Amino acid sequence: MNAEIKTQLQAKYREHLQTTVGRKHLTDAIEMKRQWKEEMSHCDATFTTNNVKPKFIHLADKMKLLTIVPIGLNNMCHNNAEIFCGENITPVLGFNITSCPCGRISSYELHSVNKVGDELVDFTRDFNDEPTKYFLPVETKLKPLQYIRVYGKNPKVIETGKCRCPITWGGMKEYRTNTEGFDRHIRIMEQTIIMEHPDGGMIMMRK
Repeated sequence: MNAEIKTQLQAKYREHLQTTVGRKHLTDAIEMKRQWKEEMSHCDATFTTNNVKPKFIHLADKMKLLTIVPIGLNNMCHNNAEIFCGENITPVLGFNITSCPCGRISSYELHSVNKVGDELVDFTRDFNDEPTKYFLPVETKLKPLQYIRVYGKNPKVIETGKCRCPITWGGMKEYRTNTEGFDRHIRIMEQTIIMEHPDGGMIMMRK
């Protein structure tokens, strides 16, 4: 991306980190990365970008491999995408894709990046220190917090064929779906518009 724009965004983010909210984001990001490192020290395998094999990925023709421009704090993608908004820069909601070592089980986790001109850019440092990210953009008017209030934070997990990893992936049953279920979820995201009601509630409408 343009070096001048990158420099401007770095300055903008430094200003954010000097605010009360920014300092809270920094503290939270450090703690979440510490917890992740601690958890990984007891694991033999995990889901990563490097494990992704496009032949096993549903909607692989629509996903993009993005090189991360690590200006924003880890685990703060939705906040980062809003902070970096400006002239010709908009937030884009979608899913970050990672896979198990054999590539046959993939996790689709809600994620935000930015569109800078015609280019998708991920400004959020990866909590697992990966330099790239597979991203599936969704054409939706839903804001991240609106999505989370309705559907929660849990990822969607799809298994393509029988996993060959020498490990049992526990705790994933509630996240699993199939390709038809995920397609339906994407359609709902694309068709749903949420209006905030003055009393704090939400009005959901379908196109």
